[in-house]
Amino acid sequence: PPRPSPGPRYSRRNRTPAGSAASAARLIQTPAPPTSTALVGLGNLGNTCFMNSALQCIFNCASVQAYFNSDAYLRDIKESSPMKGALASSFARTLKDLHASPPRSSVNPTQLKRLVGKWAPHLGGYAQQDSQEFCRFLLDGLHEDLNTSSGPGPTEIKEKELESLPFQKQSDYWWARHLAKNDSFITSTFAGQTMSTRECCSCKSRSYCFEPFYDLSVAIPSERRGLGSSLRRSFGKKDPLPMTSLEDCLASHTRSETLSDTSAVHCSTCKKKRKSLKRITIDRFPQILVVHLKRFVASGGRTVKLGAPVTYPLEGLDMSTYGTGNQDAPRLYDLVGRVNHFGSLHGGHYTACVKGTGDKWYTFNDAHVEECDESGSGDEPYLLFYRRRKG
Repeated sequence: PPRPSPGPRYSRRNRTPAGSAASAARLIQTPAPPTSTALVGLGNLGNTCFMNSALQCIFNCASVQAYFNSDAYLRDIKESSPMKGALASSFARTLKDLHASPPRSSVNPTQLKRLVGKWAPHLGGYAQQDSQEFCRFLLDGLHEDLNTSSGPGPTEIKEKELESLPFQKQSDYWWARHLAKNDSFITSTFAGQTMSTRECCSCKSRSYCFEPFYDLSVAIPSERRGLGSSLRRSFGKKDPLPMTSLEDCLASHTRSETLSDTSAVHCSTCKKKRKSLKRITIDRFPQILVVHLKRFVASGGRTVKLGAPVTYPLEGLDMSTYGTGNQDAPRLYDLVGRVNHFGSLHGGHYTACVKGTGDKWYTFNDAHVEECDESGSGDEPYLLFYRRRKG
């Protein structure tokens, strides 16, 4: 069954930000994206709907299609990576098989499934797994296979000197330092960076911490939560669950929280633990923004699914409110795909809904594909894929 996903497994020595000159050049050199969507399903190999749904959304990103279908990825293969390019090659083969197959047919991603099970045993086998956890593994694995970074990075700055710099300079420093070791098509497309600001309530001094992300995991506000739909039916509950919006979730995620009492942290200026305010904002925005709605949470010693319906904009998602002001580029995003989870924790099913040719939307239910209506009010979205508008 789907499980609550762990936080990003990045340390200060292993971050994956994007935005170097090499990344920009790679995007410019990539041929123009194709204008068609492969209306071909993926066969269920035994509870693999968690994998199929995420793959369909990633495959439908135009820049991903252009990069892999044109074989541009071959010049970036890193033979010394843990998987020696096998994951990237299998991913490209599956994508090409979809585009070479007739509409409404299906392809079995057997080799890709085998590689996933080999390098991520917890995602192997035939039990239902978490689509977001698979998505993170896939993007991280593709990055490792396609990492072209080289060079020592910027000169190291001592901690006290770094803390005295404006946050924009600190951001640039960490971005450049770690990009020197992590640079690929995947990071230049999917990776962003958050900034955590902590302000002491006594002396008003501020400290900053920067972390990369491949997806934004945001909680559903506590006042808008509800039991999963199937669980409510089993209890005979018919009252509608409270509605919330993606903007509500993002606002809650970036809202300041107070750290006091047992959660108080040490202030380097006051030289003691102090009450402080902490806020997380987005410092650098990716080309493809993946938003993960935390529907599986721990409650009363068990994991439950939150069934609250969440609305989301199809076009013009404005992320400016949730940013730091460190970038001037447009922060408007348009939806290109979503992963849905239906049912309960132990008996659920994943599907994908993607935007295809002519602004038509299609549902991918494993091997089955059909046209659908997309209103931005799907009641159980789990992953939302947004493409950033060009300036």
